[in-house]
Amino acid sequence: MAKSYERSRTTINDLGDDILENIMERLPFKSFMSAADVSRRWKKVCTCILSYPRFSSAVSFNPILEGAVDEVVDKILSKPISPQFVLVSVCPCFNLKDVLRLIQDKLGSDIPIILNVVEGLIGRDALTNDFNEVQWQALKEVSGGIMLTVGRLPGLKARVIPLLRRKFQGDQSLLLDQFVTDIREATLADSDCTSPAGIILFADGRRDIEPVLQKIGCAFPEDTVVVGDGSSRELMCGSYNWPKNSPYTPVAIALVLTKDTSQPLDFGQTQFRVMVSTATSPVGTMKKSSCVVFGGFVFCSKYRAQSSDNSTFLTSFPEVGFGGIYCSKEVGNGILHYCSCVYLLIFSPLK
Repeated sequence: MAKSYERSRTTINDLGDDILENIMERLPFKSFMSAADVSRRWKKVCTCILSYPRFSSAVSFNPILEGAVDEVVDKILSKPISPQFVLVSVCPCFNLKDVLRLIQDKLGSDIPIILNVVEGLIGRDALTNDFNEVQWQALKEVSGGIMLTVGRLPGLKARVIPLLRRKFQGDQSLLLDQFVTDIREATLADSDCTSPAGIILFADGRRDIEPVLQKIGCAFPEDTVVVGDGSSRELMCGSYNWPKNSPYTPVAIALVLTKDTSQPLDFGQTQFRVMVSTATSPVGTMKKSSCVVFGGFVFCSKYRAQSSDNSTFLTSFPEVGFGGIYCSKEVGNGILHYCSCVYLLIFSPLK
């Protein structure tokens, strides 16, 4: 009599949550979002993945704007990240309005976006994943360059707030008090305090940024992280409703990161650390055993030679999303620096 054997069948639903999470982590963004709708269990696993801070950056030197945008967006969305905010830095030969239109077509118009024209780019190439540092002043001709940086930081909300001045008037018309009030009101709307967790500031290089930093320093406590670029050649932002025929124009734009009290206390922990490297003081170190570094951003002086600090520091975190820009006025710990490198680290402490 022939024996019958029943073959055991193993499906993806038989896998443990840790293995399923490992699989989901490798999916591109669109596939990841589709997977989250398959079942309650998959939804729970995907939610768990997004409960950790995510930060990703990519650079393209494609001289054709449309191609450059395609390259950096495809690289960013090759991983499961739902952008909470977007930073875009470009070379002088790209038009910011065209860049904003292309980015919004791909990522949506509701995401806070800040765009600026910078002195150079630091980061990993979207196609080769090679580390690159390029300063425009070192090139005979600038043919193209864009860096796209996106972040999703659980436990925090992101808002774009501009510092305005009245058109056709001088710096005396800067609306500094209104700028601070807008930051406080945005923070209070998201949390139970009036001090944000962090401010990433991009300012017009033709303006004196010292009064702005002094005002921020007086208005908010020391534990509010303040970093940025005080030398942008041009600025623009998305997701901010500009009234038609507005008598005001922005001279600085802040990405304000506020604590989100609508999230449970155990839903992710995003923290920041700022380290400054000068000509006489190298960048500090961070104990990897005490935290998980998810990303970071570098504001490096164009007056420094291409720094071994940058390549050594960034390549020491090979799987982490790092990006950076060259500028002539670097902001670190709320202070204006010259000929320095300011490193912003985004991490989560180990439990």
